Amino acid sequence: MRIVVLVDNEPSKSNTKLKAAWGISLYVKTENVSFLFDAGPSPEVLENNCKILGIDLSNISFAFISHEHRDHIGGLPYVAKVAPGVTVYVPSGMSSSAQRWMEKLGFNVIEVEGPLQISKGIASTGPLKSGSLAEHGLVLNLQGKGIVLLVGCAHPGVERMLLNATVFSQKIYGVIGGFHLIGASEMRLGQIARVFKDLNLQLIAPLHCSGKVAKSFFEERFPQAYLDAYTGSVMEIDP
Repeated sequence: MRIVVLVDNEPSKSNTKLKAAWGISLYVKTENVSFLFDAGPSPEVLENNCKILGIDLSNISFAFISHEHRDHIGGLPYVAKVAPGVTVYVPSGMSSSAQRWMEKLGFNVIEVEGPLQISKGIASTGPLKSGSLAEHGLVLNLQGKGIVLLVGCAHPGVERMLLNATVFSQKIYGVIGGFHLIGASEMRLGQIARVFKDLNLQLIAPLHCSGKVAKSFFEERFPQAYLDAYTGSVMEIDP
């Protein structure tokens, strides 16, 4: 499995042509399928970074939108341009206005109401609520390793989303994405760290809204599992 960070608010450390922006977008390629996880805040940023990184979104099998906030869906007009009519999976409970906007862009929008297998080894956790906001995570089941969970912002709680993913497998390998922990207390970070430890995570890659304090906290406590990721990062995980 190969994951490329197309958009993140942390700039690339090696390529100044890549644009950082508040949001997240990941390109994922497995043995059988390639897809887009979230689209970042801007079609211009997504297009620029795809071209520089050599990522062709015209061949994706689907797009997966974690939740409806602008920093996760704003880049969709570029996706609609290069992959017209592609299927987009969204969580049930998304506002009708956001869903209609995606449909007007020409996407085949599928509303996910519960845990759903999308393709072999790929599934949605099903939507979880944080207040009125619905968000779902994407489960990648890697042979011989276990589950890698992709999260957009983890508004319902990154530990809650991880534990929810155990319905697919008790073996959780790692978590990648936004942990929504800017301003979180040390007690809150400790609660999450205990779940990470109990699950014996081998990969922890905070992005987007995780926050510098939380990143340092997890890097210090999980030095073997922690991965510093940002715009342009490439993660490759072999089964």
